Amino acid sequence: SHFPSTTLSKMLTGKIVSENPFIENLFHGVSGSCAPKDFETLMQLVYLQVVEPRFVEDEIAPAFAQLNAIVPNLAKQPNFIFSEAYLKTAYGNNPRRQLISMDMVEKMSVASLENSYKTLFSNMAGTTVYITGNVDLETIKPLVEKYIGSLPTTGKPTEYIDHNLEVVPGKVKNIFNAPMTTPKSSVLLVYSGDVEYNHENVIAMQAFRYTLDLIYTETIREEEGATYGVGTQGNVSAVPQQKGGMIIQFDTDPARVEEMIVLAIQGVEQIAENGPTEEQMVKIRENFLKNISESRISNSYWASNLRNYDLTGVDLDTEREAIINSLTSEKVKNFVADFIGQGNFVKVVMNPEE
Repeated sequence: SHFPSTTLSKMLTGKIVSENPFIENLFHGVSGSCAPKDFETLMQLVYLQVVEPRFVEDEIAPAFAQLNAIVPNLAKQPNFIFSEAYLKTAYGNNPRRQLISMDMVEKMSVASLENSYKTLFSNMAGTTVYITGNVDLETIKPLVEKYIGSLPTTGKPTEYIDHNLEVVPGKVKNIFNAPMTTPKSSVLLVYSGDVEYNHENVIAMQAFRYTLDLIYTETIREEEGATYGVGTQGNVSAVPQQKGGMIIQFDTDPARVEEMIVLAIQGVEQIAENGPTEEQMVKIRENFLKNISESRISNSYWASNLRNYDLTGVDLDTEREAIINSLTSEKVKNFVADFIGQGNFVKVVMNPEE
C-alpha cells in the first residue's frame, strides 16, 4: 500500500510474479502465479492485497475519467445494445445481471470502492488455499503459515447467498430493431434447465456442444454461407443450484435470419432425436482424449479441478478417459432430449432499423 503500481513494478524487476484480487457472483479471493524462486514474493503480495490494499484518489481518477468517456459511446454500439437486451430478457431484468451504465459510473467513488473491498476482505475466516505447480512442500509450508496464516479473521466464515441468477424458466423471446451502420441480424438462443452435477453429465454437455459445432460448421457456415461462424457455449454448474445451459449465438444477413434460426434449432433437435452420428462420435472421443493430455500439464487445469472438487465433491479428472471411452451416441441423445425437454428456451434477435 505504500507504493504506486509504477514503483512496485520497478521493485519487482527480475521477478516472475503476478497476483490479482477477484470478485465473482459467489466467491472472492486472490489469485496469482510465480516462478518457484519467487514464491515468498507472491505470498507477500497476496498478504498486502488483503491487509493493505491501495486506494489513492489521484491514481484511480484516470480510470474514472476513461469510463466517463467510453461508456456513453459504448451504450450506442449495436453489440452492447444486443448484450444488454439478452441479459434483460434471459434474466428477467435482474439488477445483478446488467452491463455497465452511466448511472453506475456516476455512483462510483474511490471511497465506495474501498469500503466495498474492505468489507469483503476484512474477514478471511474459512479461506481455502489452492497451490499447484513445481513447489517443494517443506519449503513453502512456513511461508504459507507466515503470510496466509496471519490474514485477518474477525468472525465466522462468510457464506455465499443464492440471489437466483439463473435464466428465467419457460419460453421467452425478444425481437427488436436497433440503429447500426452495417446492417446485420444478431441471434442468441439459450436452452436451460435442471441438470444433476456429475462427471458423466459434464462430459455429455461438452459432447452436445461439440456436436453442435460440427453440425453448424457444415450447415450454416459451409453449405449456406450465412455466417462466419456460430458460437456455442455449454455448461453444467453445481452451485448455487445444479443447472445446465447451452448458448448459441451468430450474426447473419437480415434477409436470412429466420431461415438460419430454424437451422440452428434443427441442429439441437437432430441430436435430441438421433444423437451424434458415429463419425461425429469418433471426432468427439479423439478431441476429448487429446485435450486431457494437453490440459494435465497446466497448473490452471489442476487448480480448477482442485477448487471444483472442494466445492462440489465431484472429481473431474480421475475417471475422465473411462467416461469418454464409454460415451455413446445414445447417452448423448438421452441427455440432450431430457435437457431440452424441460421446455426452457430464450430467443433474442436484433435486426437493423429500416
